[in-house]
Amino acid sequence: MQAINSSDGLFHDGNPATSQPGTIVTAAWLNAIQGELLSVLAGAGIAPDAAKLNQVADAVKKLANSGVPNLPVTDNSQQAANTAFVQALLRQYGLAVSTKSLNPAGDLNTVTDSGNYYLQGVTANSPVASNPNGYLIVHRFPTDGSYCLQMFRATGNGSGSANPFYTRRCIAGVWEPWLALATTDRTGDSGALSFRDKLINGNFDIWQRGAGPFTSFAYTADRWYQSAAGSTVSTTRQAFALGQTEVPGEPTYYLRSTVTSVAGAGNYVAKVQKIESVRTFAGKKATYHFYARADGNKNVAVSLSQTFGTGGAPSAAVQTFGKLIALTNQWQKFVVTVDLPSISGKTIGTNGDDYLAVQFHLDAGATVAASLPGMGQQNIVFDLARAKFEEGSVDTPFETRPIATELALCQRYYEVFGLGLIGGVLAGGANGSVAGTYKVMKRATPSFGQRAGFGSYLVTRIASTTTPFTSAVVGGAGVMISPQGLLINFSLTGWTPLSFDAGVSMMADYFFVDAEL
Repeated sequence: MQAINSSDGLFHDGNPATSQPGTIVTAAWLNAIQGELLSVLAGAGIAPDAAKLNQVADAVKKLANSGVPNLPVTDNSQQAANTAFVQALLRQYGLAVSTKSLNPAGDLNTVTDSGNYYLQGVTANSPVASNPNGYLIVHRFPTDGSYCLQMFRATGNGSGSANPFYTRRCIAGVWEPWLALATTDRTGDSGALSFRDKLINGNFDIWQRGAGPFTSFAYTADRWYQSAAGSTVSTTRQAFALGQTEVPGEPTYYLRSTVTSVAGAGNYVAKVQKIESVRTFAGKKATYHFYARADGNKNVAVSLSQTFGTGGAPSAAVQTFGKLIALTNQWQKFVVTVDLPSISGKTIGTNGDDYLAVQFHLDAGATVAASLPGMGQQNIVFDLARAKFEEGSVDTPFETRPIATELALCQRYYEVFGLGLIGGVLAGGANGSVAGTYKVMKRATPSFGQRAGFGSYLVTRIASTTTPFTSAVVGGAGVMISPQGLLINFSLTGWTPLSFDAGVSMMADYFFVDAEL
């Protein structure tokens, strides 16, 4: 195309009054304009028609579609949309073809062409070891397949959905490792120590009651309760070998429960943690994350119980079945997402002991198994490690809290301690008292007791220059106890107190207070 031949390249009107000539429109310029417009029509495949005044506009629209078929307005058939139209439209967005299937024998290292793919059982160089179903989007460098980007979205349950989003690059023909992308559907998380995990002692570091064995109805590791009927169970603390790689994060301990099943419809064994407040995650999605194994190919079941407490007229507990877990003799990570029912319209008891129970079912007679599809009775050695329970449906890194913090969380429910009386005490009498304040205020007024294995004496007179070793037992005056601390009143037997004995040393034994749910 050419500009008009004037001094400034613009058109000017003539003015006869001043003898100003107008711009002369030459044949050459008009032919150039006509040629440009006809080229637009030719490029769009449109023949000139003197009766139409919108051909250039139609040609521009058609050329802008870059090959997308110009279907008649009245043509809404699926046949047209499923063939050339869709293929051309996908090309406009960088997708050379519609979604394609990768067969089970496929190797993701060979998929370098731009496109959208779906995977069915592809394991070669997949980011997930099991359940390798999902979707793959590939962006290729315009001319070179040795440079590209892959993005993978896992589908299905099991370990395939543990980290659902992955990406990696191929640079000069060399593939980088898959990178799991962090995502969340929760709100309120902030910082590395966000307390998103509602399980306490999920890493099994705290064992205030000892290392076991624990049998029948009993707390084992702190906050972990076992219940059983008919069948028997023994739980112990087990230590990981240093440097092991099956369970990440270098944990110190794991929990082992050995179940001996006894036939009976109502017989069962379960491991439970009761999370304070039935309001926890009510009406939301929540997810278990844990490592587990067994002494062979065994099944366990996970479930939840919304328990509304006692006192007044609380609503009945609501059970939510989670999933049947297929164990082997190798450690595996499991991620199980459940939808917790709303508690709208429910009534919570007045005693402040409502909770949400996270449950692992190890043995289940017919009556119990009716609500646990796939469970039955079995002998099993069950190992559990790095357990957590949080809001949402996305796996996140295990939250390792400082040991002092984890211990304090445990001590809200259970604490062991010693009380001491030192020096010339109880002079001139055989009665006394000793007070103590807990390290952590308890959830409620606790029960009080003497720890097993520490003898039967409350106060022991260790030595005196005038009186041999003697002991004393708790008298009938009793214990005054509250969520903050306690006062023990006692009387002594078996010796005559002196008016003063500068070497008397009396020590209280070790006790516990228990405010578990």
